[in-house]
Amino acid sequence: IFVKWKCKYCEHQHKIFSQQRKLCWDVHNRTKLSVNKVFIEYVNSDVITDTQLHSVIDRLMIEGKVVEPNKLGILVEAFENAVDGAFEDDILTEEEEARLGKIKGIFGLETNQLDRNGAVGKLMKGGTLRELMNGRIPKDKFHIYGQIPFNLMKNEEVIWAFEAVDLYEHKVKSEYIGGSQGISIKIAKGVYYRTGNFRGRRVDRTESVKTACGLLCVTNKNLYFHDPAKSFRIPFSKIVSMTPYSDGIGISKDGANSKPMTFYTRDGWFTYNLLMNCSKIE
Repeated sequence: IFVKWKCKYCEHQHKIFSQQRKLCWDVHNRTKLSVNKVFIEYVNSDVITDTQLHSVIDRLMIEGKVVEPNKLGILVEAFENAVDGAFEDDILTEEEEARLGKIKGIFGLETNQLDRNGAVGKLMKGGTLRELMNGRIPKDKFHIYGQIPFNLMKNEEVIWAFEAVDLYEHKVKSEYIGGSQGISIKIAKGVYYRTGNFRGRRVDRTESVKTACGLLCVTNKNLYFHDPAKSFRIPFSKIVSMTPYSDGIGISKDGANSKPMTFYTRDGWFTYNLLMNCSKIE
C-alpha cells in the first residue's frame, strides 16, 4: 500500500517519498530564488521597469508551475529579502524606499501581508533615520492614532513612539551580613548583659528594577515616558550618555540625584540611532 499525499507545490497526489514530489520541491525552490534575485535587482537598479517587473515575475511563476496559494508566500519572502538587501550598507536610500513601496502596488499586496515579520516597519525606521541624518524632521513616516498624553512644547514634533516599553531603574537595597544571636553573661542575681546581639554589617546593593511599562515618545526636543502611575520628560540637553543594548537603551541624565534608566523597546539598534540623531537636531 502506497500512501499518497497532496503536494503543496503542485496540488497533485504523489507518493510521499516519490521522485516527482522531490522534483516539485526543487522547482519551487528554484522559482523562489529567481523571484528573490529579480526583486533585489529591481530595488537596487533601474534596469527593470515597473511593467517589466510584473511580467518577469508572472513568467517565473508560470515556468515554476507555482499554484495560486503559494504565490503570495514567494512574493512576501522576496520582498523581505529585498528590504534586508537595501539595509546591507545600513542606509536606506530614497530610491530604494520608493521602489520597495512600488512592489506593494504592482502586485496588489496588503501592508499586513508584507509586514508579517516586520519588513514594512523596518522600511519606516530606515526612512526616518535617513531624514534625521540629513537634518530633516521626518514626515509621514510614523502615525499616532488618538491623542498623545503629553503637553508638547512650542515647535515640538513627534518623530516616533514605542508602545509597551519596560522601564528599569537602579534601586539601592540594603542587607545585613555577619550578625549573631549573641550570648548572655550573668552579672548579678537576676541581671544579664547580652553581648554580640547585632544584625551584622549593612551592605548596600544596587540592582536594576522594573518600575513601569508605558509609552516612550521621541520628539525633536525631548524624550517622554508615560504610564498610568509615572510620567516624565527628559530634554536631550540633559542626557549625559546613552548606552546601546540589543533590545533597548540605557540613559544617564544630568543631576546629582539622577540614577541610570533603561528602556526596553525591543529594537536597540533603531532606538539608539533615533535618539542620537534627534539629539543633534537644532
